[in-house]
Amino acid sequence: MKVAIVCPIEFGDHGHVGGGERYALELARALAALVDTRLVTFGRRRRTSRKGRLRVEIYPRGRLVRGRLNNPLNPLFLGALRDVDVIHCIGWHTLPTDLAVLFGRLTGKRVFVSDVGGGADVSLARIFPIGTLVHRFLFLSRYAASLYPQFAERSAVIYGGADLARFTPAEVPRERQVLFVGRIIQAKGIEHLIDAVDPNVPLVIIGRPYDAGYLAELRRRSDGRMVRFVADATDADVVDAYRRSLVTVLPSVGRPGAANPAN
Repeated sequence: MKVAIVCPIEFGDHGHVGGGERYALELARALAALVDTRLVTFGRRRRTSRKGRLRVEIYPRGRLVRGRLNNPLNPLFLGALRDVDVIHCIGWHTLPTDLAVLFGRLTGKRVFVSDVGGGADVSLARIFPIGTLVHRFLFLSRYAASLYPQFAERSAVIYGGADLARFTPAEVPRERQVLFVGRIIQAKGIEHLIDAVDPNVPLVIIGRPYDAGYLAELRRRSDGRMVRFVADATDADVVDAYRRSLVTVLPSVGRPGAANPAN
């Protein structure tokens, strides 16, 4: 069996250092230990590499529809899907997923989709019932599944996995601090966390800033508070922060019932 994981944004400095992109990479890496797996994604230029047993195929983004990094238009990536048996798309309402679903069904492959949020405003699935062509939607939470009741009969909640060899407790003292880990974008609701934490309790915010204006607003709200921003944390730094923090808080401004087209 051959499996292709399709993700619209490359994980890393040339794309996003974010949870959705990380999920695609780690899922593909874990699957590669079991079956022939390739990760198909988009970056600045065409290149192929290997991460252990995982083959990574990166295609140029081509045209970014409405300037959205998560909505590249370059059909050449379909060439990497020709000889696979299973296509698993990470992200819904993006053109790479649209094209991969259509290509997969036309060529008789099994097609799966996991939505990780942040869909684009332009996609074929917002106009046509492409969801009916997907064999199974694999959601990472019951909340995510609840946003797409129209797919209930063809969906399952598989949750997000974790590398238990890496993310484990350790014999280190817990510090009286609150931790946030994630991209610094408005959807994360970090301003609410800053307002909620006692000014005398340290708050560590680990994440890459992708909105300069929002970051400036967060710094303004942090005046007089014990808030520390860390934009260059390594994977080891993140694990250490999880181990040492008293509590990790992941706020969000997502709301049930938000616009999710029926298709």
